[in-house]
Amino acid sequence: MGFAAGSVTFRRYYLTGEHPTSLSKSWLKALASHAFGAEHEVRSDGIEMGWILPTHFDDVDFSDESRVVVGRFVYVAIRVDRTKAPASIIRSYRAQEEQAALLANGQGFLSAQDKRMAKEAAVDRADKEAGKGFFRRINAYPLLIDLQQGVVYYGALGVGASEALTSLFHRTFVVTLVPATIDELSHRTAERAKLVRALDDTSPSYLVDPPDHEMDTARFPGNDRRFLGREFLAWIWHHVQTSEGLIDTRLNRQIGLAISTAMKLSCCADITGTTTVHCDGPATAPESRAALSLGKLPDKLGLLIASGAHEWSLQLDGMQACISRLMLQRDEDDDPAAVLEGRFNQIAQVGQVLDELFDTFLYARLNAGWNKELGRMRQWAKSFQSPTMPALQRVSA
Repeated sequence: MGFAAGSVTFRRYYLTGEHPTSLSKSWLKALASHAFGAEHEVRSDGIEMGWILPTHFDDVDFSDESRVVVGRFVYVAIRVDRTKAPASIIRSYRAQEEQAALLANGQGFLSAQDKRMAKEAAVDRADKEAGKGFFRRINAYPLLIDLQQGVVYYGALGVGASEALTSLFHRTFVVTLVPATIDELSHRTAERAKLVRALDDTSPSYLVDPPDHEMDTARFPGNDRRFLGREFLAWIWHHVQTSEGLIDTRLNRQIGLAISTAMKLSCCADITGTTTVHCDGPATAPESRAALSLGKLPDKLGLLIASGAHEWSLQLDGMQACISRLMLQRDEDDDPAAVLEGRFNQIAQVGQVLDELFDTFLYARLNAGWNKELGRMRQWAKSFQSPTMPALQRVSA
């Protein structure tokens, strides 16, 4: 289960407020107090949740910190059980109750009271069966807590799983988690670089002029800066194609990049839809080049990343700031504990490398030199346009 083997998918969160820098006795006790089944509480929506060990669904033994501590990381999981009957089951039971009522009254129709009673009987039957575990659906999501760095790595991307994490984490440790969204990453980066005002004033950049310049402003209102995630991926693509895939970050780290496996592009003007390219070299495929020249920018990229002695492959979602299908470098160490710690360190390193790349991009994006950089990127996008390719036009409804 989770981060211990195979490819890795995760979204990051930041710890806010006071917290220990390593697992304390109070935190270990809190994990045990909120372990799955310890509270015997099922929410009104049929959700029951709690902490487990990543070994298996029923492992709730938090008596020893050695069971959850790996190097500087706390490695646990959240079990989320959905016990409530699905709506389709309740509809089926209701139809059965109504059919029985029709046969019983012999009138060929049901009164409002008959229908209400059929509904109540169906819900009551479903609730009783749910209490016996007939509809239980079990899920578990792995969690790495880096108390030293104040970062949490969560192996689930869905909205429901995210809500389960933030709710259970706050109830357990009285600490709030802040998702590492593009908005949050942008604000933290701009704050460090003293460019918050420039961030507040920024608006979407285009490699191909859309017919309506205010369109993305309407799509990303207020402090929504997700468009920066899309521009970040376009910036990476440009560097891969024009700088041999080498980027020197502002922290003097040289990172090697290549685009591999897959690329998903969406139209900035919301006219020409989405293009998804799956092949060995999507960055140079005719489909992706044509999409770029038509005003589309990448939402997701498959990347090969080299930093120091490490190489990784992954799928990066720029709009959601999450990572999937991360393949970690294999460790030849014979000690399983050392191998596990090495994997966790690599997960953290991947996050740091991507943060450095985003920091380098955003610093360029928010400074005066961006216009020159954008000009070069626009020329690059324009070079893919065929002389016979139609111009981007808004289609009237």
